[in-house]
Amino acid sequence: MPLRLPSERQVDPRTGKLDFLLDPSPEHTRRSGEAMEALAAVLSSASQNHRGERHALVISHMQNNGMLSPLFYGGALANLDESGHFLDPMSPGQIVQFVVTLNQPVQLQIETVLTFLAQLVRRQGKIWQSAEQRSDMSEIDVIAGELDERAVSDTVDTLRHGWRLTAETIAQQASEIGISIESKYRADPFPDRESLRNRLPQLKRIYNTFPTIRDAVDRTISAMSGREPLVIGGALPNAQRDFLQQRTSLMSVTKYVNHYFRDALVCGNGYLAFGDSQPLGVSNLRPEDVRITKPNEFAVDRDGVVETIRDRVLHQRGLEQIISPYGLSLLEIFLSDLRSYDVFADTERLAMEILKANSAPEQREWAGKMLSLAKRVGTEREKRFKGMLPGPFKMPAPEPDLFFEGFEKY
Repeated sequence: MPLRLPSERQVDPRTGKLDFLLDPSPEHTRRSGEAMEALAAVLSSASQNHRGERHALVISHMQNNGMLSPLFYGGALANLDESGHFLDPMSPGQIVQFVVTLNQPVQLQIETVLTFLAQLVRRQGKIWQSAEQRSDMSEIDVIAGELDERAVSDTVDTLRHGWRLTAETIAQQASEIGISIESKYRADPFPDRESLRNRLPQLKRIYNTFPTIRDAVDRTISAMSGREPLVIGGALPNAQRDFLQQRTSLMSVTKYVNHYFRDALVCGNGYLAFGDSQPLGVSNLRPEDVRITKPNEFAVDRDGVVETIRDRVLHQRGLEQIISPYGLSLLEIFLSDLRSYDVFADTERLAMEILKANSAPEQREWAGKMLSLAKRVGTEREKRFKGMLPGPFKMPAPEPDLFFEGFEKY
């Protein structure tokens, strides 16, 4: 049996239900924020007593609306520059961002952050050691799994003496590999449009690149909206009913709604505008262009030119943040998988070139090991996708022609 955290219970023995709050109360939200602030303060204070290269950790919350597995407790978020390119969060000047699921019990949230840090410290120490020794990295996935298990074991053992001592212990372990952790709590990981906008190209790439993800998103959309509506009305004359059916089909209302839901799930925010200014009365707004100016008030911002939207706008969020009016993408937690995919795609290409060429035996051996590693990582990636998105795969296959022709992908 894999080790479990002290507060981790899949089912509450008293109620027979998951320890998962589908709609966290304001009191639970307040206590969660206070707990994360206290944890960040202890980590920072403990790190001040140790020397090492300064690394910033930002802890935030997100609310799982039931789209992700209720057993998802939290995860690290990818770092992207202003152009949307991936950055190493452990490189100088970068920030490690960790998001905790608000729906979980407060103590479990604390334990989740501590476990992540313990695993991060162990992994980083191994990475730096391997780089210095130029070690064989063909079993890095196995090594990482073993390191993570040890980190969980150590965390569980130390948590018997309280989370504060555990935080201080992790700070000490970090200093031993030359890291000093400066931590703070920020309620929302991406509170404004600017912090979200540069993430959209990579989030769309996840949908376009991974068929499993695309299938899960499309199944969800199909269940929520699906095919064109059929106009039925016993009291309507046939001519009127036929006219309404033709009008509805002409407007392709359902396809607009499907794009609206897809933008919400993939980009974090979907916008659907209704008004006389549109030829058919309905249109989708590009998430990267929309600025929320006030509650239920929106503007389009294109290259710094801001135009208030007079039409009525529906706004659908993917995952909820605590304060920000903007939502989070359901796919945020898979950005690290996309980065890994890119790295291994390059490695696979190089390995195939080596095998095709008349290369030295040791090079061919390395190429074979790398291809095996890439295959194992790909298999684990697929398992992770389905484990994190269990609900959609219990739904029927998506309806055909969900989206406008030519826009089946982003």
